[in-house]
Amino acid sequence: MIARRMSGITLTILFLAASVAMGGEDTEKVFLNVVGMYCPLCPHKVKSALESVPGVKSAKVSLWRGEAIVKFENGKLTSDQLVQAVERAGYRASPVKNPELTDKVTLEIEMMDNPIAARKVQIALKEIAGVKAAEVGFEDSKAVVEYERGEVSLRQLVEAIERIGGGSYKVSVVEEDESIAGFFKRLLGDEI
Repeated sequence: MIARRMSGITLTILFLAASVAMGGEDTEKVFLNVVGMYCPLCPHKVKSALESVPGVKSAKVSLWRGEAIVKFENGKLTSDQLVQAVERAGYRASPVKNPELTDKVTLEIEMMDNPIAARKVQIALKEIAGVKAAEVGFEDSKAVVEYERGEVSLRQLVEAIERIGGGSYKVSVVEEDESIAGFFKRLLGDEI
């Protein structure tokens, strides 16, 4: 838990509705920015509040991004209802238009020392649902991965690489956004 309040840090809940077909049902996806999450328990509280709203299929909440991604039944809810659920949990929420839907990360892979291993890692990364592109080089032992936000976590990427390496690969984040989100990710770990 963060012991002191971080002044000047405003974490918000992004709003974007997009129709998506899931399992034969029409659903909408909403990105929300949440203000006021400061400890690792906060995302769990926001997630519980969102998932308690009738019609919500799933909610993913990230402290380090300050966002929630909510999937719900098409036409069953409004953004105001989701915002109210977050506010009842003790946080402020506001809709934001047009959030960035993809992320890009560079990962360093220690002990990956040949082109066949690099190719296996690249295939494993591309097989993860939500990964848009993966370039892996054995010369510099790095993987550059572009993926859909809210569909893929850094943890999934790392675990896929570690599986291919049979536990011998050590994976670390080399480059990603150096924003407040990056600070929280390094401090608290990856939730989304």
